[in-house]
Amino acid sequence: MPADIESYREYVGARLEPLRRTAYLLCGDWHTADDLVSTALVKLLRHWRRVSAMAHLTAIATTPGFTLYP
Repeated sequence: MPADIESYREYVGARLEPLRRTAYLLCGDWHTADDLVSTALVKLLRHWRRVSAMAHLTAIATTPGFTLYP
């Protein structure tokens, strides 16, 4: 498995619950929160090589999926 995918898994494992709680605070529904987090994490994976080197990774991770919520 490529090292960049392993670092993505580590990041998601460490940040999944805080991301879910943030999404829940945004929408007030756990199912919708899970959908928002899933969307954000899929978008993050697409650009992981570039994004993983940036500072403020959590802010970058939440922006794509959470901006989709009306």
